[in-house]
Amino acid sequence: MKIYLYRNDEQFGPYSLEQVQALVDERAYTPIDSAWFDGCKEWTTISHLPGIVISEEKRRQHLVPPFEAYSGSQPYVFVSYAHADGELVFREIKKLHKAGYRIWYDEGIEPGNDWPEHIAKAVIDCSLFLMFTSPRSAASENCRNEVNLALNRKKKFLAVYLEETELPPGLELRMGDLQAIFKFRMPDVTYRKKVFMGLDKLLGKGGRDLPDGQDPVAAAMAVEADADYLMAPAENKVGKTAGPVPKARIKTKVAKTAGPVPEARVKTKGKGLWIGIGAAVVLCLVCVLYFAREETESEAKEVLQQPPTREEIESEAKEAIHAQYEKLIAAIVANRPQEFRAMVDSASQAQPARILVQWTALRAVVSLVKLKKEDFRIEEITFNPELTRATVRTSHREFGNWKRDGGALTCILENGEWRWKP
Repeated sequence: MKIYLYRNDEQFGPYSLEQVQALVDERAYTPIDSAWFDGCKEWTTISHLPGIVISEEKRRQHLVPPFEAYSGSQPYVFVSYAHADGELVFREIKKLHKAGYRIWYDEGIEPGNDWPEHIAKAVIDCSLFLMFTSPRSAASENCRNEVNLALNRKKKFLAVYLEETELPPGLELRMGDLQAIFKFRMPDVTYRKKVFMGLDKLLGKGGRDLPDGQDPVAAAMAVEADADYLMAPAENKVGKTAGPVPKARIKTKVAKTAGPVPEARVKTKGKGLWIGIGAAVVLCLVCVLYFAREETESEAKEVLQQPPTREEIESEAKEAIHAQYEKLIAAIVANRPQEFRAMVDSASQAQPARILVQWTALRAVVSLVKLKKEDFRIEEITFNPELTRATVRTSHREFGNWKRDGGALTCILENGEWRWKP
């Protein structure tokens, strides 16, 4: 069985079931990333692959809330989701939060407060109810209660389907005619545009705070989507996808003819001879041009579909690590431990004491020398052979002079994102 995977606007494969299982076990992919396999009518998710094993332990990972839930009187979005889907949902709401949408989700409840009352109040006061739908959220009594309260209160409603989900009859009756977006069947560009368009339409004017710098919504709207839904994987001549194939580069060959066919009967012998010779010459020229163009297109396509080189991957990884380092330093200087915790790897997040020790040490250095964001920089980044782990050597400016830090930071690739390992 050939399996193709899709994420971040790129298609990968083909893989065997054993290879996909290994990718999931290594957390290179999540159970709710999009997948297509032989005999599949439309794209689904890895969790629906025949023979794949997804344990509950893989779904239930210790996650740090990416930001504080909104608290205020302006229009905001209530997010309903199953905690087992937290990894993907947190990735999605981080993007919405970055785009300026005000988001409330249950991580915002203070310890000791009455859970049902705060959930109910947040639903009642919201301007839009956003449900990340999956078999887990459909089976969750808490999610069903939130949906029922929202619909009873006539709240505007948007459902984002993370994977194929059969709703219980009661939930299907209430949600069947409501606006829905099927994320797992869409190219990322299309999905992002539909989400932003849906939110803007339902929230109306004042539905979000315009971010400083580049606006993610405007950037998404400026990108032209190739299709509303993912198509079956495209294969090259040897039957394999040559690395990630951007959909815009997939072309369909159209049969061409060599112009009109000369008439079989002519009035004079001499005239017929010259017409035959002329037609033969034209036909030969057309054939030469046609096959030359086919060969050129084939060669160009093969060049376009070549997988990225190691140097290109390293370059992109270094840019991502530099961006993460700037966020890390900003969190330390501004004394925002929550943001610091959100940037470390999941294994470290499960050890709060380890994070606390690292945070305390970093804050002590910043406070003692009174350093600012511009007083930190990366000197060198080196990678392991698999490009999944990076050693980051840094320096800081102390009393006007740059001083190289004795130790090195470690950054690991986790679920397609570089994270710090304290």
